[in-house]
Amino acid sequence: MKRALLCCAAIGALALLLIACKSVAGGTKTTAATKPKTDRAESSATAPAADSAPQEGSYETIPQERAKAEMDAMTAEGKPFILLDVRRQDEYDAAHIEGAILLPNEEIGTERPDALPDPSIPIYVYCRSGNRSLQAAKKLAAMGYTVYDFGGIIDWKYGTVS
Repeated sequence: MKRALLCCAAIGALALLLIACKSVAGGTKTTAATKPKTDRAESSATAPAADSAPQEGSYETIPQERAKAEMDAMTAEGKPFILLDVRRQDEYDAAHIEGAILLPNEEIGTERPDALPDPSIPIYVYCRSGNRSLQAAKKLAAMGYTVYDFGGIIDWKYGTVS
């Protein structure tokens, strides 16, 4: 009996470990409508149809490797995307990812920014450590943008410019 209980416990723990590993490896995506406002978990709402006026967009926290691969593929295919740095001007001037535009998180309110006129173009957002990029992703998604938050430049291993 003890052996059967230990076996069941081990299988359950293994299943939980596999689920956790899958979430970390592929990014986490959750419906924003079901997400509590106070929860800092990564989330996403379903993106609206391209031919309708977006009311609520989506955001997803993804690994930097995935962000780099997707941006490289979109560049190769000639598909548009926006690489958005949401740090302060002095941080951007010191070092940023090549091709990034600057829109400090503090300047993102509830109205669509002039720097981001087309909500159908996906946005890849980063900051220094991941906190401001998550805040910006939530605000932009609420305005109808599709946003991929890949965290902080401190972990970016693909080079920067100044």
